[in-house]
Amino acid sequence: MLQNFRVILKELEFKLNKFKKVKYSVLIVLFYISFSSFSQQIDIKSLKWKNRVILIISDTKDNTLYREQIHEYINLPDAFNDRKLKIIDIQQNRYRTISYFKDKTVIGTWISNTSLYTKYSSKQSNFKVVLLGLDGGTKKIIRDQVFSRTLLFTLIDGMPMRKAELRKN
Repeated sequence: MLQNFRVILKELEFKLNKFKKVKYSVLIVLFYISFSSFSQQIDIKSLKWKNRVILIISDTKDNTLYREQIHEYINLPDAFNDRKLKIIDIQQNRYRTISYFKDKTVIGTWISNTSLYTKYSSKQSNFKVVLLGLDGGTKKIIRDQVFSRTLLFTLIDGMPMRKAELRKN
C-alpha cells in the first residue's frame, strides 16, 4: 500500500511539474506576443531630430494616387539618405516603413494598427501626403494629388536645417 502511495505521489509530482512547464511556456509566449506587438508600434516622435518623415496616407492600396505616390518615391536611395528621409506608408488598418539602406529599398512588413490612420487621415480626402521636418513639425500637406519628388526635394533643400547640413558637407 505504501508503495502504491509512492507511485501515485511520483505521478502527481510529474504531472504538477509538467503543468508548471506548460504554465510558464504559456506565460512566455504571451509575454513575447505582447512585447513584439508593442515593439512593432512606430513612435514618430522617436524619429525627431534623426529623420524627416513622409507619411503617405491612403484609405486603400487600390487608390490610384497611392500607387502613383509609392512609385514616385521608390528607388531614390541617395536622395532619400542624403536628406535623412523615412517613409511611413499608412492605410486604414495597417502601416509599414519604407527606407533605404545603401542602394537598396527596404520595405517593412505590414503592421496591423489603426492609430496612425486615425491620427493622420483626413475626412476631406482619401489620400494625403504629409512631410514632417527634423523638428517633428508638419512642413507640407498635399491632398488628392501626388507629392512630386521635385517639390519634395525643393522644399527640403530650402529648409534652414538642410541648408546648414549642405554647408557642413
